[in-house]
Amino acid sequence: MAWWVAALIVGATAYYSYTEAKKAQKKAKEASEAAAGVLITDESTNAAIPVIYGKRRVGGTRVYMTTSGDKRHKYLYMAIVLAEGMVEKISNIEIDNIPYTDDDNNVIQNNRWTNYYGEGDRHVYHETFVGNDSQAITSNGINIIKESMRTEAPEKDWAWIEVATQEQIDNFTLSGLAAICLRLEWHYDPAKNPFQGVPNITALVHGKRVYDPRKDSTNAAYDASLGVSNHRQTNVHSWEWSDNYALCLRDYMTAERYGKGLAGDVVDDVAIAQTATDLDSFKVTPYSGGPSNHQLFKCNAVVDTNEKIFDNIGEFLLNCRGYIPYINGSYSLFVDQASANQFDITPDHIVGGIRIVGPKKEDKFNQISVTFPDEATDYQTNSAVWPDPASDNPTSIANPAGGLYTEAELSQVWQDADGELLVDEVDLNMTTDIYQAKDMARIFALRSRDAVKVSLTCTAELMDVAPADVVTLTHPTPGWSAKPFQVENYTLNDEGTVALQLIEYNESIYTYDPAPEQIIPNPVITADPVEIESPSGLTLSTGITTLDDGTTVAYIDASFTAADDNSVSNYVIIDTPNGVPPAIHTVEPDTGVINARITGVISGEHTITVQAVSYSGFYSRAISDTITVQTAQVSQVVIQGQFQSMIGWTFDNADHGFTETNLTEALNPNFIALTATGLTPYWQSHNFNLSGASAPLIRAKVRRTAGAGWVGSITYKTSGHSFDPVNYVETIPDTTIVDQWVILEWDMSSLTEGGTDWADSTIEAIELRLGADVGDDFDIEWISIGRLGAATTQLTPGNLDALIADGTLSAAEYNVGAKLTGNGTFEVGASVTINVPDLANGCAVAVWWEIEQGYQGGTGWWSYQLKRDGNAIDSRPDYMVLETDQATGIHLDEEVTAGLKNYTFEWRGDSANISATCTLFISILPK
Repeated sequence: MAWWVAALIVGATAYYSYTEAKKAQKKAKEASEAAAGVLITDESTNAAIPVIYGKRRVGGTRVYMTTSGDKRHKYLYMAIVLAEGMVEKISNIEIDNIPYTDDDNNVIQNNRWTNYYGEGDRHVYHETFVGNDSQAITSNGINIIKESMRTEAPEKDWAWIEVATQEQIDNFTLSGLAAICLRLEWHYDPAKNPFQGVPNITALVHGKRVYDPRKDSTNAAYDASLGVSNHRQTNVHSWEWSDNYALCLRDYMTAERYGKGLAGDVVDDVAIAQTATDLDSFKVTPYSGGPSNHQLFKCNAVVDTNEKIFDNIGEFLLNCRGYIPYINGSYSLFVDQASANQFDITPDHIVGGIRIVGPKKEDKFNQISVTFPDEATDYQTNSAVWPDPASDNPTSIANPAGGLYTEAELSQVWQDADGELLVDEVDLNMTTDIYQAKDMARIFALRSRDAVKVSLTCTAELMDVAPADVVTLTHPTPGWSAKPFQVENYTLNDEGTVALQLIEYNESIYTYDPAPEQIIPNPVITADPVEIESPSGLTLSTGITTLDDGTTVAYIDASFTAADDNSVSNYVIIDTPNGVPPAIHTVEPDTGVINARITGVISGEHTITVQAVSYSGFYSRAISDTITVQTAQVSQVVIQGQFQSMIGWTFDNADHGFTETNLTEALNPNFIALTATGLTPYWQSHNFNLSGASAPLIRAKVRRTAGAGWVGSITYKTSGHSFDPVNYVETIPDTTIVDQWVILEWDMSSLTEGGTDWADSTIEAIELRLGADVGDDFDIEWISIGRLGAATTQLTPGNLDALIADGTLSAAEYNVGAKLTGNGTFEVGASVTINVPDLANGCAVAVWWEIEQGYQGGTGWWSYQLKRDGNAIDSRPDYMVLETDQATGIHLDEEVTAGLKNYTFEWRGDSANISATCTLFISILPK
């Protein structure tokens, strides 16, 4: 090989060493920042791709990112290139510093990215690719990138992503690159959304598989004792992962894609194999009481391929105390360690004189500080100092008293001798072990203080020595007798002599000094900062209450214990009735037990969910429970024009929570049948909350089916007393006739027993006693509690028929439309035709519309328009949210003239994922 090829690596001399690499290293601050930067995910399509040896946590480079899905921005797709392939494995993925996979790359369940806040669906899917040259990134696993490229744009005024061609999909392989592909779901419900912007993704990469000549039975360096023989330099699939510096450096020097690309015949595999074995043997007891087989030298490197090859080789050498000599046409590798003497140089071997140079002040230090990415702290930057002025750890340096200096004592002795603090800062970006970093700092410090250098020319007898060899020098001028030196440089002169540069050698510095045990501090944040503590102890109850305006509504009381978390700003209570979109309520934070009431709830099963919300907007995991609500059927119980029902029940295949004693119930359409099974049967309602003064009358539609016995009483309970048929009761005479319906009325304002207790109390439940004995059987159609008053003119779907019956309205019609599926265009949901009379003062038409919601796949968007004879009289052209916006409404049309009029309600849904049933009510009112 031509000498100029060698010079590309080793410069003008025949070797390159770690001591020279140390001098050439960049400033500590720049290097330290570079080391920390590998934990950040960058975005680029032309960034340099690093090479990873050993194992390191890295962030990589985003080379593909888009959003798509069946809703705008529902999914975020990313492809992140981590390193050159082929690596051993990718594992321990973290998203925003929160673990997502474990050491085997299995997804960690029940964390922020999977079962988030009680929702079972995962928010993240991923694929990893180790970097085979033949890998197809769009044909494995769940095809994340392929999925994103093929997402069709919906028919809207915006589109998510252009659909890629098949050729573009097939060509997206990231061949030869270690990468992660991810799909992250952005949940429309902020209580279930774990992301805040584009997250930072990092992973632990077990790096390049490398060739080991000791495991190749065709290589002169083959070592059968290792038990592997199938390595072949031409077959990358036979290689294995290793963190041995010699093997990693050999790979970098021979790699054509990212390294120097040296041919195998210019690499001295025998020498490299011996160095690899030496490095494997460097096992120490790192601290007192520690393990005896701690591997001191481990190569865990992120090699920046943007840097010069020469500089990267220097980084390898600096981290393993290496020498790379070029001898007899090939490159070797040696590690600076305790070595046997190779030659005794005497005046007989010296041509001419010798030149002696003492240590320069700028090269002499009394403290070395090493910065490195610490594996024990997940590769965050750490530092090691030797001698540490705050450490009482003993050194191997003898003190005048016959003992050993501590690090603190030696630091002070050296500073006193030098007259000042002389600190050198070294960055070991491939070292991830604090014990190796501390030992390197020690050796750097000791070498800087024993640094006498000698230049001399010797006879051809010295031709066999090589850089890093140990020799002794005997010379009368300085009075040296077999003083040990190490060969730093070696040059063969034209006349056959050898020019040597030697540096003072001290074998004792290579003996490992145990360091203090590393104490890993707890991180400042010991848990996920967005993982908010949950409330607990949720209990639910329900009842009926009368509002200030006299209306009666059902309620749910939720009681729970506040979260033990100072970051809580409020609580959200989500009420989800069966089959109806949820309603969200906010509760102020408090300590201890928090009580909240939700009023105006509908009948049926309700799921109540409670979550704490932090000041930063993050939600805790949810607690939930279910409860069944029985509400008054007020709109179905309107008796005569002057009776106003405050609370009531229509027994249409339901008992509404009534309980029986000495009775059996049989549900029927339109009524409930009560059969007496014992003496004095009675029937009790569920709990409610009603002002007795506002509702003094109780009416019931009853039919006797058997018997002649009679009690005919109603008692009740309040907060002051329970059911009491003796002291708090109203009794009426028997007016029932077998098989005939009658309306019974109890006036509770003046009781048979109890005076005005009903009127003076808040009533919580009633108890009805009709028959007296077995055989007294009754059917009940409805029960209503209310008062006499002016006829109601409130227009609601439930009381239209009653309003017509008492003459308030002259006509009313309604129509329930078919169930429609949204297709992005307006469709007729319901249509009603009425005949408007010709009245002297004119007529107005009230149009009440309802949407019975049925939607799938999350939020639905919709809009509507109301037309008379084809002309719009009311509309909402902008899209609304189906779950929450305007499910019902009313429009009063006062411009209508007499004659046949057709009213249509039209709606438009955004996609086939939502559907609805429309109901239209039309009423004619005199002006």
